[in-house]
Amino acid sequence: MSASKEIDVRKQIGIFVEKNPDMKVSEMVRVLGLSGIKRSTAYTWVNRLKSGESVDRKPGSGQHRAINQKIKDKIIEFSVNQVGISYRFIGRKYGVHHRKVKEILEEAGVERKKRKKCPKSSVNQVIKQKKCLEKLRRTLFKPSNNIDIILDDESYFTTDGSETNVNDFYYSYEGLEVPENVQFKPVSKFPKKVLVWVAMSSKGFSEPYVVPSGNAINSDVYIDECVTRLKDFIDKYHSDGNYIFWPDLASAHYSNKTQEIFRAVGIKYLEKSLNPPNVPQIRPIERFSAILQKKLYINDWTTEDINQLIRRIKNIIKNSSENLCQNLMRGLKTKVRKAADRGPLSVLN
Repeated sequence: MSASKEIDVRKQIGIFVEKNPDMKVSEMVRVLGLSGIKRSTAYTWVNRLKSGESVDRKPGSGQHRAINQKIKDKIIEFSVNQVGISYRFIGRKYGVHHRKVKEILEEAGVERKKRKKCPKSSVNQVIKQKKCLEKLRRTLFKPSNNIDIILDDESYFTTDGSETNVNDFYYSYEGLEVPENVQFKPVSKFPKKVLVWVAMSSKGFSEPYVVPSGNAINSDVYIDECVTRLKDFIDKYHSDGNYIFWPDLASAHYSNKTQEIFRAVGIKYLEKSLNPPNVPQIRPIERFSAILQKKLYINDWTTEDINQLIRRIKNIIKNSSENLCQNLMRGLKTKVRKAADRGPLSVLN
């Protein structure tokens, strides 16, 4: 609230109390609330006026006290690299108003930043990540190597979009009556799901495998449905053999049966011993899953028809341009080399 508006509110309360000296405080607050004055503000000033105080601002009130450089330095030193603390918390600790704390930090160039989410890796995974990434950097991803990389991924999408944050926000203004379908996001307890598998390289996307499902894909389904589409994609775009297929470490991808099929049909794949675990931030196809999700549920799109959801997903993938694939795959080798040098989380910066 601006200073001038605050003064107007105080005067309004003062006039009302003066005209209604016998009215109960609770009734005064109720009536003042009808004119848009907050209950807390009304209670505060009605009680103060009842006790004989004035609505006029006292000289010097509202001003920040002078803060010496020593206190400023302590605030800055305490704040840097702290997680989850508010300006109010810092202010209470050093006896400084929270707005002044914000001002001190901003003047010192200390920014309040949002933490980034990242995959949680075990100690053993971190060790294997480092070994695998170093090997990949020296061999497959060295700058002089122009080999094409093929990736695949499985994702799940629901009919109601409940697992996405694409439509978490809406626009309104104070006092506007918001319709329920805008204000609330319905979430089904057990929404219908589809499994989406697709492979990609800088040349484009494979034919997707989209099927109603709620379970993880197994080796038999992967071989019968996905490997067939993968082989067709390789024959169409990478018949020169200058490629490597890089799956994630899902059990269906590296079962003995799956690896036998890879070798039998001539698919050149990344050996399991070279495949770094739990590094989705390096794999561009994970970003495509997020793009697909955004396009799928744009403008709060939902459906009750599982077949309509499947058709919509296939249509989005079919109409995705080759430029999108090239943009997603661009910089993959640089990312691998950076992750090998500085750690997998460095590519998130």
